[in-house]
Parts: sequence; C-alpha cells; structure tokens
Amino acid sequence: MAIASLNPNPAAAVPASSRSGQFSQAPVTGELSSGATVASALVVPNLTVRDPVATPKPNTAKSNTVIYTEKVRASATGAFAIPLRPSSRAIPRSLDARFTGRSVYTVLIPIENIPASGGDWILWFAELAPQPGQTPIMKAPIPFRKIELVETGRDAADTRLQIAAILTKDGKLSELKVLSNVSSAVQELAIEDLGSWEWKPATRNGVAISVEAVFEVPFRLPKRP
Repeated sequence: MAIASLNPNPAAAVPASSRSGQFSQAPVTGELSSGATVASALVVPNLTVRDPVATPKPNTAKSNTVIYTEKVRASATGAFAIPLRPSSRAIPRSLDARFTGRSVYTVLIPIENIPASGGDWILWFAELAPQPGQTPIMKAPIPFRKIELVETGRDAADTRLQIAAILTKDGKLSELKVLSNVSSAVQELAIEDLGSWEWKPATRNGVAISVEAVFEVPFRLPKRP
C-alpha cells in the first residue's frame, strides 16, 4: 500500500503547459526526477510504503442483554433483610464458618426464563466492614442485567452450586470461587455465568456497601458441540 502526502511542496514548480503522457519500460531507465543516484529503487518525495496490515476477523458470536426485571413476573426490588446473629442462627456449618462473628442476611432471589439457571437462587451475605452501633436497616442486593452469548439451549439442571464472591458497592462481582465439589470445567462455566451479572448493591441505611456473599444456584450446563 502506498500513501502519498496530502500536503504537496508549495515551492514546487508548476509546468508551463500541458505535457503528453510517456511510458517507461525496463530495463531502460532515465534520469530520476529527484536527482538521486540510486538506480535500484524508486524515490518519491513524501511517499511512505508499508506492508499490508492484516485485518482482524470480526467477532461473529451473537450476544444479548438480559434485564432481570424483564424475566420475572413480579417487579423485583431490594428486600429488607433481617440479621441472623452469630449467637442465634441455624445456617449450614460451612457458611457459618465463613461469616464468623458477623450478622448474616439471607434472601431468596426469584429466577425465571433464564437458561443458565434451573430455579431460584439463595443468597447469604454479610457486611465486609461491620460498623458498631444499633442494628442497621439492610436491603439485599438484586440482579440488574447481564450480557451473555446466545445459546442454542441448556441441558437439564446439573446440580445446585454454592459460589462465594465479593459484591462491591458498585454492583460488580469479584473473587468468585465455587465451594461445591464439581469438575474444573463446571466451575469455570458457573463462574463465567454468575460473574457476567451486574447488580444493584446491598445498602446499609440507604448507602451502598460492599458485602461478602455466598450464592446457591441451580446451574445448567450449556449444550456444546
């Protein structure tokens, strides 16, 4: 590919009259218009020659945006959550060990018409940085939206998975880890799917906060070729 300068030399002389076209034929050569003495190369002022650049192939994978409130029958809003205090609660022992010394909040998240999920989610969460004082007014986080690849379908529900994560006050999930004993391939798919969700964060007295969370989700494996 040759790129010529768009700013010609203003001092260049303009021909006095029209000239007839001429052709050159190898191996006969004439005097170079630039005055250069290199006989083996073409010299053109302000001309840059570059190798062609490979054009990346476009990503043909189709995706769509899933809006949580469009998938459930009832309008979802952040539910008020009642604390389960360390001294008076009955939750799975593994969860109790993760939230030692902190009040735990739990909420059921309705899930409908979402291929990756085979039913409702259960969410347990606790403040990352509990503050002393009176019992705060806590509202649970809720899913907002996700962008996912369009799937041809999902197999039957495989199993219920527990996935730990940090849900930040910006509504992002991080540090996802599958707690259930499943294969690494299933873990990667589950983390990819849950991690693609954006959330409306938990609030403490009306202020968004970051929380440590454990999700229990019935996960369906995508159909693969």
